[in-house]
Amino acid sequence: AAQSDVREALDTWAATVQATSDATQAARTAADVELAESVEQVNSLLVDLDDLNHQILRAKAAGQPTADLEDRQRTALNELSGYVDVSTYRTGTGELHVYTDGGQALLTSVPHALSYTPYGPMHAGATYAPASGSGIGGITIGGQDVTGKLTGGTIGALVDLRDNELPALQEELDALAAGVMDAVNAAANGASAVPAPSSLTSADTVDPAAAFSGSGVLTVLQTDADGTVTGSTDIDLSALATHQDLIDALDAVPGVSAALDGDGRLVVAADTAGQGIALAGDTSVAPDGRSVSHHLGFNDLLAGSGAADIAAADGLDDGTLPIATPASTVVGETALVAGDTSGLQAVWAALDQPIAFDAAGALTGGERSAVAQVATIVDGFADRTQAAASQADSSALTLDYLATAFDNAHGVNVDEEMANLTLYQQAYQTSAQILTTAQDMFDSLIGMMR
Repeated sequence: AAQSDVREALDTWAATVQATSDATQAARTAADVELAESVEQVNSLLVDLDDLNHQILRAKAAGQPTADLEDRQRTALNELSGYVDVSTYRTGTGELHVYTDGGQALLTSVPHALSYTPYGPMHAGATYAPASGSGIGGITIGGQDVTGKLTGGTIGALVDLRDNELPALQEELDALAAGVMDAVNAAANGASAVPAPSSLTSADTVDPAAAFSGSGVLTVLQTDADGTVTGSTDIDLSALATHQDLIDALDAVPGVSAALDGDGRLVVAADTAGQGIALAGDTSVAPDGRSVSHHLGFNDLLAGSGAADIAAADGLDDGTLPIATPASTVVGETALVAGDTSGLQAVWAALDQPIAFDAAGALTGGERSAVAQVATIVDGFADRTQAAASQADSSALTLDYLATAFDNAHGVNVDEEMANLTLYQQAYQTSAQILTTAQDMFDSLIGMMR
């Protein structure tokens, strides 16, 4: 029952972390698609602004009013500023020119169209790297990457979300997965299945020529089906210089064979049927100080390179779950006892104890329990979300204020113009009455002189 609970917990944990990673990449994909749509909207607005430029020039040349055309142009410009920060000026002929705050021309005598091709479904390794030709491409004008010059607005926010905020969250998830994986596997590799398996296989490939720097004594145990030690051999790790030396030392243990399989993984097996293999001893392998079993991943419970592919290790359904810690290394004594769950208890304890998490994303490195690290990630991202929402509200208020000020300075206030029209009409009527009275006076005066 304990083994079943552990396996279920491992599957649930891995599936949850993977789902969170998948959701993060899905959000990046959605941002990338919306970015492409925003680029198309900007191009459409630039075409509209250019067309209005031509209409204004023609109207001025014909001596016709341009106020309505300029109002339409200001409306389009206001919409454009929602996509990217812009600055503008009018030429002596009345033509509107538009530039980004980064100095990139968007509209001069012609519109400068943006071009962008969405990356497609995102993954954790997808980064903005247009120069490489294999990463996320840039937004271009005439083949030149101008992504860095398109700041502010929807486009700037989407680029920041896709390339900074969400990748930072992915890094935090990867650090969480790696930290928990290391802690769980470290505890599991201090234990053994009961009965001990007939062979142990490394989690990854082993380079026999790679340097090996270890300390302590590795004890290779051979046990029977009852967990009784039938063979015990010590290996001094300080005498080994390469992984090939380790393989040779393991292969030299009486009744044990050690060699690389066809996939390059190290397999340590008992030569006699019915015998099992277990490792013990206080060992350390540089540079990370892992035990030999942990270094090679003989009894790993979790596998993967990060949050995107973390999963329960292969082969845990065949009775190889490490549940007990060897109690003795002396031949004739019992090392492994059926029902002993000390190994599983060590795994559970590892999750409550401080784990050394690496700095990642917006989080600093430090020692925290797995639960505390999850809470730190959630709280940190919630804080950044709230800060972004506050900034968006502030920007919206600023936009409304500036738009109102702009309209007051350049736009047409219908109410004000109607009031002025009424005033002018009243003044006209008064002037007409005065002229009529004056005419009557002149008529009377002329009549008196006849």
